[in-house]
Amino acid sequence: VGRTHQKRPDELVAVRLLKSRSSLLEHFTLDTLRAATEEFDDNCRIGSGRFGSVYRGTLPDGREVAIKRAKSWNRDIEMAAPVLWWRGRLTIALHAARGIEYMHVHTVPPIIHRDIKSANILLGNLWIAKVTNLGQSSVLNPLDDNGDNPQKQWGTAGYKDPEYYRLQHMMDKSDVYSFGVVLLELMSGCHVVQRYAESVMPKNIVDFAVPHIVADDVARVLDPRLPTPTSHEAEALAYVGYLAADCVGPIGHERPSMTEVVDALERAVAACSTPPVSP
Repeated sequence: VGRTHQKRPDELVAVRLLKSRSSLLEHFTLDTLRAATEEFDDNCRIGSGRFGSVYRGTLPDGREVAIKRAKSWNRDIEMAAPVLWWRGRLTIALHAARGIEYMHVHTVPPIIHRDIKSANILLGNLWIAKVTNLGQSSVLNPLDDNGDNPQKQWGTAGYKDPEYYRLQHMMDKSDVYSFGVVLLELMSGCHVVQRYAESVMPKNIVDFAVPHIVADDVARVLDPRLPTPTSHEAEALAYVGYLAADCVGPIGHERPSMTEVVDALERAVAACSTPPVSP
């Protein structure tokens, strides 16, 4: 992680590389990150929130990175992270799920986030995912039947629970739906809405991925930029695919709880860690 102050544009940006076994930080100049993202061009932006934007870029040596540019009153902060391998992606999903579960289960009273999306899941120094931007969060009150303020639109298009449009009320299972969309993003490397080779018009990632998953064709959904998964990874990814499909189910009360999501992801990460059997 590194920082660049507005008055010091040449200050170096430090990046921790996941694939390196060294504890040393690799440094990039701001000019390198600008070149990697074509001057932080909107076409390279893959997410944004109140505190900044995330850009996809390519370093001079060909490595693809995600660059977090967070704005504050007097500085820009850039963070670059290599496109993760399968176990790394599932581990990030697990960390984020634990954070959401904590809000749902372990706070008194329970809290719903109401704007779960990839741009609101940031990585810390040790690559621990943290759920951020609780500006739209609310105390969960199952006894309140009045619904949310109809004049206020909660959540982000593409991640928002479709039941919200009918009920005008967000519950804990609305966060589960949004997290399911994030899972599909992690598996596929796709934008939440984009045009796919098989479609003429842009599609939501749920409409693209879920039909393949329920047809037992999870491989069709996986990010082609990553290595072919091992047999253990493929089994874990299929399991997570079905989990994501359950999370984005149309009926809220039939979706898993975040505790069930955490349990499932823990099993998937453990399966990815299983060494291959020698022939």
